[in-house]
Amino acid sequence: MNNNYNGNTINKKSNKMILIIIAIVIVIGIAVFGYFKFIKNSNRKQQMNETENKVDSNTNLKYDKTGAFLMAIEDVYEISGKGIVVTGKIDRGTVKVGDSIQIVGLSKEKVTTTVLGIEMFRNQSESAEIGDNVGILLKDVTKNQVARGQVLAQPNSILESTKFEADIYMLNKDEGGRHTPFFSNYRPQLFFRTIDITGVITLPDKIEMVNPGEKATVTIELISSIAMEKGTEFSIREGGRTIGKGTVTKVY
Repeated sequence: MNNNYNGNTINKKSNKMILIIIAIVIVIGIAVFGYFKFIKNSNRKQQMNETENKVDSNTNLKYDKTGAFLMAIEDVYEISGKGIVVTGKIDRGTVKVGDSIQIVGLSKEKVTTTVLGIEMFRNQSESAEIGDNVGILLKDVTKNQVARGQVLAQPNSILESTKFEADIYMLNKDEGGRHTPFFSNYRPQLFFRTIDITGVITLPDKIEMVNPGEKATVTIELISSIAMEKGTEFSIREGGRTIGKGTVTKVY
């Protein structure tokens, strides 16, 4: 009987030790897991902060509220009893009711008008800034004076031209670009802000062709004049797909 008692006691102590060891292992496991999770979250937070800093440093000019007002026109509406309203997203600067602005692009007459009203999310506003999607009511403008693809801009702040120089990059086959090179007098569609327009690309004399995946500095002439400036970005399209991108470096 004593042997049974001693055996039970030993078994109970062994079970207790096993439970204690299991508990210690679990606690250590939780601590290690928590530590690595903390390190991972810290690294992720640091990476996010570094990325945000890079984005901020690279886009200070693009998101400068103090720059000259610029908005690409997406749609034009004629509202009975009010007049012409144009809609779009403000690309740069700010605009206020009463401001003088200019309609630029597409070889139409350069019209200077006044902002009579600003609407955002069906609410009237006295002002709007970069990044806002707005509807702007224009003073004394007819529907044939304004169209999608033009821009609203601070008067005399942006050029209108058909010819410019640009740095371009052509996507390679794996990126969805062309499979073959192109030569001078290549005529793709170019997408600027809200307009698709045909352009003729001329290569420098020292370059015979541009292969997929290559960069080049080229001269481009459009079939109609549009508003542009140094730094304006555009996409190069063919067959309804984007095959390249470019940035304006000089406006003639």
